[in-house]
Amino acid sequence: MASRFAGVILGLTVVALACGGKSSSVDAGLSSDAGAGDAGSIDAGQDAGLPDGGVDPYSDIAQGPTSVFSQFFGQSDSVTFGMTAAADHDGGFVNPVVYQTPTYSQMDADHIWPDERTFYGHIFGASAVDGGASIEMTAHAAVDSYGVIDVGGTCGENAKCQDQTHGPGVVGGYLFQIDDSRGLDSVLYSVVYLGGRDAGTVTVDGIATDATGDVYVVGALQGDQGFGLLNVSSTVRTPYVARFSGKLVPRWVEDVGTAGALSELDSVVVGANGLVVVGGRGAADGGRPVVAALDGDGGLLWASDLKDAAGRVVGLGWSGDEWVAAVAADAPCDPAESPCSPAPSGWVVAGDSSATVRWELPITGRPTAIAANAAQTIVGIDAHDTVLLGTGRVRLPSDVPSIVAVALQPDGGILWKDSVSAESSARFALTSVALGDEGTVMLSGETESPVAFEWDNPVVGTPQAAFFSVLGYPDGGP
Repeated sequence: MASRFAGVILGLTVVALACGGKSSSVDAGLSSDAGAGDAGSIDAGQDAGLPDGGVDPYSDIAQGPTSVFSQFFGQSDSVTFGMTAAADHDGGFVNPVVYQTPTYSQMDADHIWPDERTFYGHIFGASAVDGGASIEMTAHAAVDSYGVIDVGGTCGENAKCQDQTHGPGVVGGYLFQIDDSRGLDSVLYSVVYLGGRDAGTVTVDGIATDATGDVYVVGALQGDQGFGLLNVSSTVRTPYVARFSGKLVPRWVEDVGTAGALSELDSVVVGANGLVVVGGRGAADGGRPVVAALDGDGGLLWASDLKDAAGRVVGLGWSGDEWVAAVAADAPCDPAESPCSPAPSGWVVAGDSSATVRWELPITGRPTAIAANAAQTIVGIDAHDTVLLGTGRVRLPSDVPSIVAVALQPDGGILWKDSVSAESSARFALTSVALGDEGTVMLSGETESPVAFEWDNPVVGTPQAAFFSVLGYPDGGP
């Protein structure tokens, strides 16, 4: 394995947890774990809203694995964004982050193992042109069954995005692959630019792979846009789904907004049966959360509203023969309330290939990410108060933000939780959850409160830092 990260990015030192980039172990101090009997740290009134008679219908969710390896990423002159991470098939995770300065944005990628970090380097960059500033850049990672790392994202206007220049009003997408065999010398190859040539927009907002190594992306487009040798045109902003070969040769691009069922797409997953499931926001009835399915040729099979309230699907996973969706409501529980009303802010919903919903769980926190395999589903939640999920409860302080990961059985039963609370009211948010084949879990996100984890040598003096945390059992088992 390549040497561990010691780190310089853009000439500025990235502060890791310990020399060589390896963390010290983090114990249960990561978790606001009042379920273990420490109720003294929980604000009074958090169990308010009990039914008449005072019978508590909720039970505290058991503590699961805690962080065994964690790091922050940050620079004094930039805002750092956590992006969509992905699990590989060898016990590790691919973690992209974006550093944004007033005139430059850069996407870096790392391979994260349960005990160390391999730095791939400065993979994709954008510099301002024609007076551009604060260049938008996103990145989403996926790893196929052959171990090939695929990354897709969006690069904003008034910028030279790697080798393609975007003028005013031009936003384009990109796709590339990383040659993981070269360790620290890993290189970007098979770069494909989506749109970005003329006025208009192409975004890449989600990415997935199938068993053959083909790559699927979802996003939005407007104008006359090129996807390699394919051209797509829309006079209005519309959601699309595209399929590429394992070498990123475009196979097809489908406008899925013309039928009126969808207005935005944020996520995509491909089932073991080849069914392509996408999720986002519907076009009717105030924008309800919608999932839709396509066949391998891009034909739309069905689209289904998941709830009768405004919201969106923020993440998708595949478990056995089911898709699972994280759904966020547009009008979530108000964290300013004291205590926060237990009305759901979101849901986890599971369904089959014919759009039949098999089970769902309401959530009082705000779901932000989801990952699944045949054994379990991990849902990531942002919260400002105790979280209720189904009949389970995660006790949290009400004066600072927290992030929560909850593991679910294939039938929706609750397995375990882990949670981390910030030490101030500054931004602290979960952006991605990744689930390894052997049950390892990685959380990643963004924080303006890097001391939240009580880690050694946190990044300080940064406008915003990114973080990751690999969950595990320090003694090798529960």
